[in-house]
Amino acid sequence: MPVMEPTDELLVLARTLAAHRGISLARLATIVANDGRFFTQIETGRSPTIRTYRKASGWFSEHWPEDLVWPDGVPRLAVTTPRSGESA
Repeated sequence: MPVMEPTDELLVLARTLAAHRGISLARLATIVANDGRFFTQIETGRSPTIRTYRKASGWFSEHWPEDLVWPDGVPRLAVTTPRSGESA
């Protein structure tokens, strides 16, 4: 399997999670990056900073639903802190 660009990884994660939740990419972008245009900007060729990419990737890793398989070909960051209500 070819390696994806980091921006493609974010879009795969965003599209997969948005479809699973039944929400728009704009709504998910607001939740993840506090910017409803975040994923649209990536789709049109804009690249986030490394810091923003890591923040978004970390958000997906920490908030990914247990009933949804993580997409193949997308590396997952290790979750370093437990979610609210979970123990370490």
